[in-house]
Amino acid sequence: VSFLKGYAEGKDEAEATLQELFGQNACIIKPSFIYGGEEIGLNPPRVPSSLGSLASEVLGLYPFQALADELPDALALPLAPPISVEVVASAAINVALGIVEGYTAELEGKEAIVMAGTVRKWREKSIYENLLREEYL
Repeated sequence: VSFLKGYAEGKDEAEATLQELFGQNACIIKPSFIYGGEEIGLNPPRVPSSLGSLASEVLGLYPFQALADELPDALALPLAPPISVEVVASAAINVALGIVEGYTAELEGKEAIVMAGTVRKWREKSIYENLLREEYL
């Protein structure tokens, strides 16, 4: 699609620059579609959290994912569940802080990004639970 050509070229250039500047320490985050905020907009395109989270839930259902798995990438892309801007930001912060293990080169797709975005919360919960166990056992 011609109107996406500039977007794709810019994305490729940004990824190449990250690799050049950071080498093995670079992590490229590749979400499908990001939603967030409260307003709908066309330029730039914006989808509010209320609609984005609903779309994420619906497109995350098995029938949509099974269909997407059988389609070529270009046709499957619209069926990829969107992800919230907060989760993408959390993943970027966690990678930058070095607390995400095993996801250092690339985070692609909702599952990998959500896992990277929530690892800090999981670790904090584990630390808190261990402290409680030590305190009361």
